[in-house]
Amino acid sequence: RVDAVVAETRITGQAYGMQALAAHADRLEGRASIASGDVRGGRTLLAAARDRFTALGDLWEAARTTLDLARAGGDAGLAAVAAWFTAIGAVDETDAAQRLLPAGKP
Repeated sequence: RVDAVVAETRITGQAYGMQALAAHADRLEGRASIASGDVRGGRTLLAAARDRFTALGDLWEAARTTLDLARAGGDAGLAAVAAWFTAIGAVDETDAAQRLLPAGKP
């Protein structure tokens, strides 16, 4: 089912010039890839999603995608994201980031 949703999201985004939909599609596909065991491919898609969100100026979605990358075993700027979540008062996201940080990092 994810494949169909990703395909439809990409088509809709292209048809209407909605660049954010490509980032959401990358993230969904990346999460699905990781869940199916393709961690390397999933990380690549998540990194692409994070970069698209960043380019669009969507710091919230970029930071949330960084959490996904960290859950998949990558650090990907997690310390900076944890500090940003703390600064904006995002309690659940701060807690998630803090749990994912390697020991000894703030």
